[in-house]
Amino acid sequence: MARLTDSVYLGTWSSSNSAIANVGSSSGIVSGISAGSATITYTVGSGCSVTYTITVSSIAGIITGTTSLHPGGATTLSDAVTGGVWSSSNTYVASINSTTGLVTGVAAGTAMITYTPPGGCPDTALVTVGTQTGIAPLLTGISGITVIPNPNKGTFTLWGVITGAGADNEVKIEVIDILGKVIYTDAATIDMGAINKNITLPDNVANGVYMIKVVNGGMSKVLRFTMER
Repeated sequence: MARLTDSVYLGTWSSSNSAIANVGSSSGIVSGISAGSATITYTVGSGCSVTYTITVSSIAGIITGTTSLHPGGATTLSDAVTGGVWSSSNTYVASINSTTGLVTGVAAGTAMITYTPPGGCPDTALVTVGTQTGIAPLLTGISGITVIPNPNKGTFTLWGVITGAGADNEVKIEVIDILGKVIYTDAATIDMGAINKNITLPDNVANGVYMIKVVNGGMSKVLRFTMER
């Protein structure tokens, strides 16, 4: 709410769009109704007038969704105001898809997630990424594997740990599109039980959501990541 004034008195105030901003005809007090712009006009006598443009910003609603996850886990946050942009204060802890609100845990820690509606004021939520304690991996023997960063631009690091008897000295890697087609294959050597493999996808791979499958002996694990070039 704001009050407009003019040096000439006894005029009348009006709004070009009262659904966006309403104004008291004699007081000049403007009330924001919804996001957008409206022209406020002050008229004196028979046709003499001045105008002023008022912009009403949208305000993000309350961010909803699970704010606790583990490395490699994913959850989707949402807001009642649509069309905004999501961001993370620390993508090494938790990355987020800028349009869908899909959060992916990267490593233990906390990250502030911010949602900014179109032309408006942002809202935030604190996301906590815990350890794998008490959370079973997809198959025993491959644990803590994650894609860093996620989302990425087609270049990322696959990191994880292989444990237990029967583990080979090498893992096989497949990147699979949403239609189930294998678009990339590679291998990585296990060094002291750990995988630390840098991967760069071909330039002709389109943006989207992909699965990456890691296979070691009779064990495997599948992760999801998003590419945004």
